[in-house]
Amino acid sequence: MKTLRTTSLMLALIGAAALSAREVPGLPAQHTGGSSVGSGRAAPCSPATAFNELDLNNVRARIETGGNMWEDRTGSAGPAYEVPKTPDKTGPNALFAGALWMGGLSPDNTLKLAAVRFRQVGNDYWPGPLTAYDTLTHTGDASVDGAVCTQYDRT
Repeated sequence: MKTLRTTSLMLALIGAAALSAREVPGLPAQHTGGSSVGSGRAAPCSPATAFNELDLNNVRARIETGGNMWEDRTGSAGPAYEVPKTPDKTGPNALFAGALWMGGLSPDNTLKLAAVRFRQVGNDYWPGPLTAYDTLTHTGDASVDGAVCTQYDRT
């Protein structure tokens, strides 16, 4: 029984190490600019910069309009999910970073994915609404323009 527990623990540790999120080696970080890779849909927009902190109960968590969560990418560039929170923001950090990942099938049955990957591989999220796209008739372009992005990139 002890061998089974030890083996299970070792497999769990190896699995956790293999599945941990990391920056893509060899690629420069895109913290200040960039555009969508392989898509010109939101090309006129600059990457989102606004953020806010959720400050509830005994938790402080940073959320950005560009899809990043729990990471302070300004100045010290460190974790920003604090439990329990402290007045000087030096408390223990529960999470280092996270992000929105959304996927689905297009009308032609192609898998599409929008994901923030440490802002190294393009930019998949911009603030603001898209123009209309009718899924029944497949008309419209579901695009956004720079003025709209700027208007919605706020806290």
